[in-house]
Amino acid sequence: MVYCNKCGEKIGENDEYCSKCGNNLIAHVRNSTRIKSRPTFLNVLLILMVIGNIFAILLLLGFQDYSRIILFALNLFFVYLLYNWNIIGFYGIIFMSFMGFVLNISSGINAGLSLLGSVIGVVILYFAMKPVWHHFDWMNK
Repeated sequence: MVYCNKCGEKIGENDEYCSKCGNNLIAHVRNSTRIKSRPTFLNVLLILMVIGNIFAILLLLGFQDYSRIILFALNLFFVYLLYNWNIIGFYGIIFMSFMGFVLNISSGINAGLSLLGSVIGVVILYFAMKPVWHHFDWMNK
């Protein structure tokens, strides 16, 4: 897929101008193998997610809480997918946040705090991804 380098609109291979913003596409490189630039905030967020998940796994190993260890390991996998521009990582993190909420409720943790933590994390991730949402794809080809 090829996108306008100014507004992110999907464009045809032979288009000379972007139909949305009028950007002159001839003056720019238009191949789909262009370098994707990830915002600094998204990079920092992904790094913090990796560190937090690894820390949680190491902590839970001592308690032998394998259900939560699996949850955090899957979170690491979904962060890896996000790092590689795969949108499945975002939807996986949403699913894992829901599973974490269910595990917290079953463990007796306050439902309101658990839900708040799950929702805030997903919302922050969404807004960090929003400027480069058009770079994410279902399958990296």
